[in-house]
Amino acid sequence: MFVSCRKKDVQVEPEPRYKPTDVLVGMKNDASIADVFQFINSYEHEVETITGSFYISDLPVDSLEYVLLELNQKPYLTNPGWKVGGYVADRLIHVFPRMYSMNQLSNQSDWLNTVSQLKLKLLRRSSGGVVLYLHVPAGAEKDWVEKFKEQSDVQWADLNYYADIVLN
Repeated sequence: MFVSCRKKDVQVEPEPRYKPTDVLVGMKNDASIADVFQFINSYEHEVETITGSFYISDLPVDSLEYVLLELNQKPYLTNPGWKVGGYVADRLIHVFPRMYSMNQLSNQSDWLNTVSQLKLKLLRRSSGGVVLYLHVPAGAEKDWVEKFKEQSDVQWADLNYYADIVLN
């Protein structure tokens, strides 16, 4: 008697690829900028950017140009191709800065002073809080994602996955 076991070819799905050292962290909507800085300062990771922050100013609406001029002079709020934008709506000045290198205490301190000077308030959004783009040691990305998820001010944390795009 001849018996044969033949397995069908099993295709193993490759693990999704992600950019080494990159971790994205979404803060909870109720996390203040001071909470965000405290989170950043509790680790020694480079903060490439903080995005998703929207502020309103209590200054008169005719101060929009002044507010934008002040913000765009901050080296940690601009880079080639990006400047702080803003507009007036509902009789309020709205600005949306993207922050760079905010792991530097001098940048954090200057931002807190700027918030006070320009009478800025972080606008809460139903879709969540700010997003941090962090760099962690290579090979430890998944561990850091899990550690960040345990923090009380963190809504979500994930790897920076590559997306395959097929052009027709």
